[in-house]
Amino acid sequence: MTGHRTRTASPRTRASRATGRAALAQIEKGELQPAYFLLGEDAVTAELLIARLKEKALTPGLEAFDFDSLDANEAREEDFQQRLLQLPVGERRLVVINGITRMGKRGPVFSSLGKKGVERLCEAVAGAAGTGKKGGGGKGTEARKAPVSAALIVAVTGLWTKELAALLQQAGLTKFAIDIGRPGPGELGRMVRDWAMEAGISVNPAATDLLVDISGEDTATLKGEVEKLATCLAPGTEASPEDVRELAGSSRAYELREYVNLVLKRDAAGAMAVLRRLEEAGEKIPGIVTWLTSGLLDLVRANAGALPYWAKRRLDGAEQRWKRTDELNVMLQRLYRIEKSLFEGKPETFVRLELWTFCVGCGSKAGWCDLYKDDRQWRMCPRSKRRRNNG
Repeated sequence: MTGHRTRTASPRTRASRATGRAALAQIEKGELQPAYFLLGEDAVTAELLIARLKEKALTPGLEAFDFDSLDANEAREEDFQQRLLQLPVGERRLVVINGITRMGKRGPVFSSLGKKGVERLCEAVAGAAGTGKKGGGGKGTEARKAPVSAALIVAVTGLWTKELAALLQQAGLTKFAIDIGRPGPGELGRMVRDWAMEAGISVNPAATDLLVDISGEDTATLKGEVEKLATCLAPGTEASPEDVRELAGSSRAYELREYVNLVLKRDAAGAMAVLRRLEEAGEKIPGIVTWLTSGLLDLVRANAGALPYWAKRRLDGAEQRWKRTDELNVMLQRLYRIEKSLFEGKPETFVRLELWTFCVGCGSKAGWCDLYKDDRQWRMCPRSKRRRNNG
């Protein structure tokens, strides 16, 4: 139930709500609206939409006077009200408010403004946009009474939540909500190729897929890696998978991610092979243990029903292979002892981690390991004594 409470939602169905691409096309045509709530995880699309708004909405040469960008986690509520009521020097003003909702430990949460502060902000934006509903008091009332004109455009960024969707509907702002959710793999590939073309290079399909695998689905990270490729390669060059391996991201971080994923899938042989590559590359034990601990704790939270849906997607069903919480606890304790042995100066720390990785494949299966055939209790075995005796 905990994961369900943190699930993001939109005020409209996916089929009916506006998308970032559609909004961008309208802006390019000069069809501007008074407010834009850019909600989703695609930071690059949000940045692009705001850049296009600046080009189309502001008088050239007067951007320094008519453009304001505020952080919802840092600015005061009074600052937002003041910026919304300020008159433009040129034709119109553009006010950007970043992060009214952000990612918390268990999913999207309101910024430091809190729900009440965001509610008053929505009322103020509704008043400036001319969609405010009648009645009500509080700090939003003054904004509703402000004269409505085409002299102000407000762009707000954040993440979808059910509570925010309700606030937008209450303030009459639902029609200004733009879905900039994280694109799928196919869309990511197209974006990589477009960014590469803009930067004067090209990326073949195999290199594109590898770049997404290494860098992940975050569009800001991906764009940065494309720009890195363009800086290192000559104009007109087609980037190959070899170029991506050499230049894009951290290949060691990719290996770490692969190692943890194989551990979570209980593929001991595959995980062992990656671990040896990490050892040859000089990866330190504390870093490996940190990555492993994070992955195992995600499994613990998933089994307890406390992992949000957006985080559970990363597990790709691995929680079905780790249903015993006591086994996860033992594996976490062993990781702690491995790291402790390192700081105590004990030798062969990587050997201990290799043994730990071998135990990943056990899953309480009879005959997996013949090291402990006797009845001696060994508390660091992921199988309980009773299961071993009966196995």
